[in-house]
Amino acid sequence: MSLHLGNSKIKDLYLGSTKIKDGFLGAIKIFASSISYIVNLNYQWKETTEYNFGPEYRVFKSNSNYNVNNGTASMFLQSIENKNEDLIVKYYASSEPSYDKLYIESSTNNGSSYTTNATDNGTNNTSAPATLSNYKTYTYTISALASITNLRFRYAKDGSQSKGLDRGFIVLPSKCIRGVIGA
Repeated sequence: MSLHLGNSKIKDLYLGSTKIKDGFLGAIKIFASSISYIVNLNYQWKETTEYNFGPEYRVFKSNSNYNVNNGTASMFLQSIENKNEDLIVKYYASSEPSYDKLYIESSTNNGSSYTTNATDNGTNNTSAPATLSNYKTYTYTISALASITNLRFRYAKDGSQSKGLDRGFIVLPSKCIRGVIGA
């Protein structure tokens, strides 16, 4: 089969191995898909609607180490596909400043090891910011994503006390999420 764009006649149109139409006539729009991934909450984070930034964003917060000294909660982005645009991550930690931290990390070897790309040392606020402009931003460029296999968001606490909301927050674009597992 040869493909001609515009109003040229296409011999047959298939969806997978199923023939849809003989002698299809019409215009075809070809486009690249946006970056996409699976969010793995790892049974340690949860999606929240407490902070709503509209349908274009989804908000996740650490959960398993709330008020737990020396606790760590990790969430992952895996099965990253269509790496044809930058990935923008918004993040925030409401915690014991300089002791409890939120780490933004990447792996190039399917999670065998991670490199820290950004850290939030926390603030003692009793609420997360109500506007996205008050979250920190980390951007994974297309060239950086080329070698990345997984991302990890890790909220880690020391052994002393809990302050603020005692949570890490991650905000991701809704259009990129293919699914959420580990809830």
